Amino acid sequence: MRCVRGLVSYKEHAAGLTCVDWSRDGRLVATGDYQGAIRLWQPESGQTSLVYTEHEVADQAWIASVTFSNDGSRLVSVHAVECELTSSSGSTVGWELTMHIWDANTGQTEFTHSLGEVAYSLEDEDYIPRCTTGWFPDGRRVFVYGPGALVHVIDTQDWGVATLKLPDDQMDYTACLSPSGLTFATTSRRQGKEELSVWSFS
Repeated sequence: MRCVRGLVSYKEHAAGLTCVDWSRDGRLVATGDYQGAIRLWQPESGQTSLVYTEHEVADQAWIASVTFSNDGSRLVSVHAVECELTSSSGSTVGWELTMHIWDANTGQTEFTHSLGEVAYSLEDEDYIPRCTTGWFPDGRRVFVYGPGALVHVIDTQDWGVATLKLPDDQMDYTACLSPSGLTFATTSRRQGKEELSVWSFS
């Protein structure tokens, strides 16, 4: 087996890429960039099928995650926008995260949900919040894992949102939903040590 580079080169983004996902039927690729835009394009021809710009498009807004639904008809995406946060101790800079669920054919936004804000220090100015998105096997519910070790489960039938908080001492890294949808794994750092944990929904 060997890898062959250069089958298709897609260069339509105006900014650097931050995430990528394939539709399960292989017809489309979704790519997000550092200016808040998501493009759906055909991997065989490199032609753009749709540009989604409902996330805030700016120099300090970037796409943290994008994932096709199981049947390819929808996508869930998360974008982070740099913002100023105010607290009793004063002002600091941070990221505000918002999730969108949208139609892959029309680009119409069906649902939005705030994932909250996360601060970072000036000493850690390169900090970028990580976020993982996925779909449950039933194709109805969406899984989002983001800053603050928060798990969000969204039901696309009634748009109900359930939020679960993992232990406070867990630094958010990334997560993966199991094929059954009954468990998920997270990578994190606790007390200075890297750790992978498996959790179950109850």
